[in-house]
Amino acid sequence: MSEEKIKIGLPGQGVIRYYVYSFLELLPTTVNIVPYNDHIQISSYNIVKNYKEAFEIVSQRISKIKDRYKPLISLSGNDDKIIKKAKNELGVSGAADVDEMFQEYVRKLENKQYSIFDLNNSLYPFAIGNYSLPSIFNIEFYGYTRGAYFNGKHEIEYNTTLHMLMILLAGYINARCLRFRMGRESITVLVFPPSSSEIRDFLISKTKEERISLQDLIEDEANKQNLPAIYPVEALILWLLINLPEEAVKNVNLYLVAISEPKGVNPASPVADFFIPLRTLYFLMEDLLKVVESKEKFYREKIKEVKGYKDRLNDNLLKPALRYGVITQRDKGDLPYIEDALRYVKLLFLASQKGRVTERIELLNLSSRRYLLLRETEKVNEANLSLFVSELARALVEKASK
Repeated sequence: MSEEKIKIGLPGQGVIRYYVYSFLELLPTTVNIVPYNDHIQISSYNIVKNYKEAFEIVSQRISKIKDRYKPLISLSGNDDKIIKKAKNELGVSGAADVDEMFQEYVRKLENKQYSIFDLNNSLYPFAIGNYSLPSIFNIEFYGYTRGAYFNGKHEIEYNTTLHMLMILLAGYINARCLRFRMGRESITVLVFPPSSSEIRDFLISKTKEERISLQDLIEDEANKQNLPAIYPVEALILWLLINLPEEAVKNVNLYLVAISEPKGVNPASPVADFFIPLRTLYFLMEDLLKVVESKEKFYREKIKEVKGYKDRLNDNLLKPALRYGVITQRDKGDLPYIEDALRYVKLLFLASQKGRVTERIELLNLSSRRYLLLRETEKVNEANLSLFVSELARALVEKASK
């Protein structure tokens, strides 16, 4: 039996291609993935079966997260019309949820209603269908082209087939790993492989028998800790390095995209996107990670407290700093603490890197002076934060001297 191949088209520009990368993560490891300029070629000895298995994983993921994200896929009024059109082509009720769409798509693949010939003719090149794309896939072109240098008539619009739309929806569901409020807006955070060559890096060994995606790991930890936001980026990066398994952070880079969710007549719009070189930062910040691991072991084995050092670092420093960008009027009383946490996090990010002895001493001096200033006042929480940071900074300085 010879290998079978499917070409999946890639758009010429935009974040949309990363949704395709996200879908490709879901394919079994037996599938070969080969990138080209305008498409990705996937191949195996039973490629339609493997393609179907990716959508089965999406259905399993929906079962896990459907109560976490409501709605599961945010849509504007125009976006909703596109999805209803897809439901009609699939033969499911217009009132059906997204999970039913995927289940019906899987059934059609199982019943051989979609052949390898159909898929190849529908998936390459990228823009050959009659489906406009929901705004969550067209975020740059809804947002950026309405700004400077454009007269309001500039449009970039992709039209795709049902099969490509299903791939993009699957990629969105797989990539989504955090949601938070910013003012009146709901912000969805998506994490993607930054290149086609890094797709396989996003499947992490949880145990010898079980593997889990990087997005799942981030999502589970973020929800457990009720992570408030993604700003400042320094706090988010430190949080990722400290809370994800070593296997993940030492082998993975990621591309993070935040979008303002569509609602009513308002389409999705871009909030932020940035590349995070976790693989590089893991080695740059080895001293910090070793100090944290040593203190975690001490807290668990010597002090035998339920709350370990990583939890204290998260709760005392990183999460308060991450509240800075989303603080509400009701939380203004916490602002002095949050501002201290923000200042310490930004300096800690530099001080944690190899060779940054001057910044480590600066962090130690700053936090120690602030502790001495605050300990005689009634600002107990701020004083305790400064003491906590000074102890961490001292450990980093000692690490640099060895």
